[in-house]
Amino acid sequence: MVFQTWWMMAFQRLGEFCSGADRAPKAASFDKSYLNLVQNSFARVQMKPADTYFLGSILGIVTVLLMGYLLRHNYKKLHYHLLAMFAGKKRLENNRRILEHLAKAESPLEVHQGDGKNARYLSEGKIEEVGPAGFVLKVMGNSANMRFPVGKMLMFLFRPIQFKDRQFNHFNTYLERVSQPGSREYLLHFQMPMSLNYLLRRNHSRYEVERQSFIKGKLWLERWEDGRSRLRLLGPSLRINMDKAGDAWVHDISAGGIRLVLPEGARPQAYKQGKDMCLQLFLFNPAKGNYRWIWLGATVTKVFTSGKGLNLCMRFAALGSMVNAEESEMRWADIGVAEGLPGMNRVIDEWEHYLAGRQEKDQEALV
Repeated sequence: MVFQTWWMMAFQRLGEFCSGADRAPKAASFDKSYLNLVQNSFARVQMKPADTYFLGSILGIVTVLLMGYLLRHNYKKLHYHLLAMFAGKKRLENNRRILEHLAKAESPLEVHQGDGKNARYLSEGKIEEVGPAGFVLKVMGNSANMRFPVGKMLMFLFRPIQFKDRQFNHFNTYLERVSQPGSREYLLHFQMPMSLNYLLRRNHSRYEVERQSFIKGKLWLERWEDGRSRLRLLGPSLRINMDKAGDAWVHDISAGGIRLVLPEGARPQAYKQGKDMCLQLFLFNPAKGNYRWIWLGATVTKVFTSGKGLNLCMRFAALGSMVNAEESEMRWADIGVAEGLPGMNRVIDEWEHYLAGRQEKDQEALV
């Protein structure tokens, strides 16, 4: 009876509204004979209280299941749009200032699709432009390997920066569109992030991203050696043990080899053909807010000068020639790389001396 009474009251109220009884005289007219017909139809239905409770329970269960499904598959979008609705101007202004700081410092941003264990590394780039509605990210890569999911939410990781009294190192936002002004150059247009996140806890789900990045580097090396892939970029940063002037720029990577453009001030005599060297690859560790170091053994094959500077071509010493450094401890992979590279012990000694000063500089630069 409660169900029947509620529907009758609803139709009565609808009739009053449409007939203009409680509104302006120009409201639309409503045929009351139709309302009486509907009310009489409900009057013939004799619903018991038990039937009403059963129907309400079924509707409640269906509603809960539907809301659970929507939240499970769209909770990121729901959270993003709620922040967009209630985020104040001050929050958005702070986010814009942080992005402008990243653009001015030319800080590299790692782009990941997904979250936690399923996060997949896509690319690495730098912010070109920051506007009131979003920002533009410039990435370099091979068009055959780059696939950008337009309309999807992506995660960005970057070196921690200090803003007011907190440190930030990642955020999420949506990719709106992709433009390609050059053959190996892409401009990704993103919405303005509603919130930037603090440093991640060790027990956070995104802590697994660190392990994914490490595995990714090893798999890519195997593909280079097999000659099955032409890589886009080795990122986010690559350094050479003999050079203290800054980061080397990766020009090209092919099967088993790499071509670098060295920074200004590099000494050509330090890179002779046939020289065994050690490359240091930085992979972001989101749990600690710093970079993990991975060392690659390589041999110089060619040195020449072009319009962009000193070019250095190298080939990797062996398949999987990788060193994993945990904190200050250095361990070679059990592949026999040390035996295949004469003079590698000297390189390791130089690395230890170089890293001792580098760690102090990294701590000072963490602002």
